[in-house]
Amino acid sequence: MSEEQLQSGISQASVFARINPEQKLLIVRPFQRQGQVVAVTGDGINDAPALRSADIGVAMGEKGTEAAREAAAMC
Repeated sequence: MSEEQLQSGISQASVFARINPEQKLLIVRPFQRQGQVVAVTGDGINDAPALRSADIGVAMGEKGTEAAREAAAMC
């Protein structure tokens, strides 16, 4: 999807599951531009950018990486 398509279609969903870390970051920004509060969960080093960009970043599990825990607001 282009950024414009994502921006216009994003309001039709409230939960995104089984997406890769790059997609998480792409989804956070359009919601925030709409004034929404965004929460992201993740457990890997690749999730750190989305966890940091989100309004609420939640690091999942004790087996998650240190980078995810440091980037998250909650562990």
